[in-house]
Amino acid sequence: MAGKTKEMSKIKQMLQLHLDGVSNRKIATQLEMNKETVNRYVKQAESDSMNLSGLLKLDDPVLEHRMSGGSPTYTDERFENFKEKPPYLKKEEGRKHVTLKLLWEEYKAENPERYSLTQFRFHCRQDNLANGQKPSTVLKDTFVGGEKIFIDFAGDTMEYTDMDTGEIVTVQMFVACMLATDYGYALGVPSQRSEDLAYAIASCFRSIGGVPQIIVPDNLKSAVIKTDPYEPEINRIMDDLANHYGCVVLPARPVHPKDKSLVEDHVKLVYQQVYAPLRNERFYSLEELNRAAFSDGLQPLLQSEQDQRKKNRNAWLIKDARFRYQVYIGDLTLDAARGVERDRIMRLATCEYIMKGVPVTITGASGTGKSWLGTALGYQACLSGYKVAYFNMQKLFEHITMARIESSLPKFFDRMAQTDLLILDDFGMNVLDGQQLLDFMEIIEDRHARKSTIMISQLPVADWYDVMKKIPPLQMPFWIELCIRPNVLSF
Repeated sequence: MAGKTKEMSKIKQMLQLHLDGVSNRKIATQLEMNKETVNRYVKQAESDSMNLSGLLKLDDPVLEHRMSGGSPTYTDERFENFKEKPPYLKKEEGRKHVTLKLLWEEYKAENPERYSLTQFRFHCRQDNLANGQKPSTVLKDTFVGGEKIFIDFAGDTMEYTDMDTGEIVTVQMFVACMLATDYGYALGVPSQRSEDLAYAIASCFRSIGGVPQIIVPDNLKSAVIKTDPYEPEINRIMDDLANHYGCVVLPARPVHPKDKSLVEDHVKLVYQQVYAPLRNERFYSLEELNRAAFSDGLQPLLQSEQDQRKKNRNAWLIKDARFRYQVYIGDLTLDAARGVERDRIMRLATCEYIMKGVPVTITGASGTGKSWLGTALGYQACLSGYKVAYFNMQKLFEHITMARIESSLPKFFDRMAQTDLLILDDFGMNVLDGQQLLDFMEIIEDRHARKSTIMISQLPVADWYDVMKKIPPLQMPFWIELCIRPNVLSF
């Protein structure tokens, strides 16, 4: 069926009214639905092998599958390979330390034509629902960047051999994580005594390059003398450390393990990324063990996570910008004969003009690559972490008109004012007059000297005053002009 699937409660009301003999037209009026939509659902229900009374007794997920399960003539080979796996996946997921992502990686290795991780998780959830497992309702945690750091010691220990005595020395593993960024840190220390804990915390602060507002330890004896949900008594060394760094110590509540679930997750990561890979290695000093733990264990993990987050953000920025083309700076053919100086483009690629809020114009005849160049600069800005919006002038005014109809025009103007780089293509194709001119000048005025704008036009800047007839020349802001012509170098 085309369109969005209706709620099953409304479908059941529809079927009940039809069973009571109410016409489809009256059903559509009573339920505030389109008559053709009612006709489709009623027709599909009547063609089902189960009668209407039986359909009404079905649970919502089962009814939804029967009413919107898709065409039986369509088969997905990926699902054919997947449909036998749910019992195995459910069994394996119940084993210790096994995650859905790990099971997906195994599934990926076995099946070249496979579901992505998102679809894999979706089908696993659907199987759980079909088997009567209800998802729990959990409120989303909201964390403030730099506010809290959770600290704990791993339950298992590591060890090294003392070269002087040959004695096996046990090492405690200190683990910490920042809540908002999920940044993790681990360090091996001789013991869990207060002085070793203070040393580990100081090393952690040096590693992350700052101090959070709140340190949240577990109820360690080296940090908390007396546990209490309201007034815990903090160790003197921890108190002095907090005063030295200008932060506070607030222990996690006793008997509430979910309060520190994130640091517990990091302990598991340390087990997987440090303990397991180094299980067959032998170390002869604490420093050697810590170097191996960081360089071979945590550093690749942290770097991979940082790279993935940057990649995800860049992909989101590019998607949100809604560019017309997909083009990067490296795809450009920088030919001085066409009026494109390589040095100038490379300077623009540094995005310094965005930091200074300087606007840019790209002008030239049709077909010379103005939009191509403007899009490449927009892609470069996204890859540098700036938020970009791309519009041609006709689309811009369509968005403004819709925002005015929906009473969201101030919100749209605020979005335009806050965007780091606004690219306006095809400027000058139509004369701006009346309300369009006022809207356009409001956008430009809000961004002037604050945010950067790239204007792309076939008209030279000197002819822009004919496009905006009511704007005196002295009111136009200063622009960096980049003029592209077929065979003439002119700026």
